Amino acid sequence: QTLPPRWAQPLSWSADRPYVFAENGYPPCDRKDSLQNSMVCPSAHPDSWYADHSDASATIADLEYALRAKKRFFLVYGAHRPHLPWNVPQRFWEIYPPTESVSVAEHEAGPRGMPPIAFTYEVDGQPTLRS
Repeated sequence: QTLPPRWAQPLSWSADRPYVFAENGYPPCDRKDSLQNSMVCPSAHPDSWYADHSDASATIADLEYALRAKKRFFLVYGAHRPHLPWNVPQRFWEIYPPTESVSVAEHEAGPRGMPPIAFTYEVDGQPTLRS
């Protein structure tokens, strides 16, 4: 049996289902072009290389297992994405127009008086809140 790493007592996890902790929650960018050090990285890796795909697949398997077992269950699924860096399969990158053709938001800064907790600094690349 695979148990979660130090996050809970073993009794809180199903003894008949493995604990899943997928690799590549935040995969590195493996490009060698202008996007290599950016916050975005279209990748040729298959969906299965990403943690969200592995976690979602395991969650679906657990739901199917619970359906067959016909007993009550509790299941939690947490997705890693969307979070920086945005390293995603190339096909998702191709859905949208080039960034040069996307208009900049009308309001680029948070409103005056907005509590800092309501804003994610990593989006604008600034170390402090601009208002």
